[in-house]
Amino acid sequence: MGLNMSIMGIFKEMNWYIYTLLFLYFVFCFAYNCLKNRCLRVLCIWLIVVITTFVILFLCKKGMPLIGRSYFISEWAFPFGITIYEYRENIESFFSKHTALLFGVMLVLLGFTFVMSLKADECSIMDLVGHNLMLLPFYYFVSLICKYFVFGNFVLNFLKKISFEIYLYQFGFLLVLKTYLKEMDIRYFLLSGILTVIFAWLIRTVVNRAVVLCQKNKEIDIDWSLFK
Repeated sequence: MGLNMSIMGIFKEMNWYIYTLLFLYFVFCFAYNCLKNRCLRVLCIWLIVVITTFVILFLCKKGMPLIGRSYFISEWAFPFGITIYEYRENIESFFSKHTALLFGVMLVLLGFTFVMSLKADECSIMDLVGHNLMLLPFYYFVSLICKYFVFGNFVLNFLKKISFEIYLYQFGFLLVLKTYLKEMDIRYFLLSGILTVIFAWLIRTVVNRAVVLCQKNKEIDIDWSLFK
């Protein structure tokens, strides 16, 4: 599938999560208001999300306008999170009993899904399954690192201030670099990360200065402290 580098093409890749979140919130409200059994709620959410991702995959293959592949390559994070929320005690107990085995399995799964995702054709079943399964070991290692990581360091304090901008604009750089670089290697990920952080910091700086200017001129009456 050719990459659409139009403004509309980049927009749909960068803002897919807005529509996805609205849909997932609806699914969440439906399951938790209509189903009292914990197991049924989790199963219902999994079924709806998985079926929806396959439908979106089909529409993407048909070239449906305004639907990008980002709609289906990370939506399973939601039912993963619901499962962890509902069965946290069971999962923690399993982790504590099988620490070494689980670490090895997750390491292999991370490597396998990463290679699988790179080798997969866009808008293919392998693309869908590979990216979504990668979420599981990724979440595991992030949780593991968080146990021993100091969060008050300079780097994380800096990234915390521009985290929303990073999340919002990352797809733009991923798409642009994917067009101009021949391979998706370590250079691709490093450049996209660095450029996203720089751009996010610039946007945040401009917005902050505009807010300060507006406050001085008293043109608007908004509690801007909410956005700090």
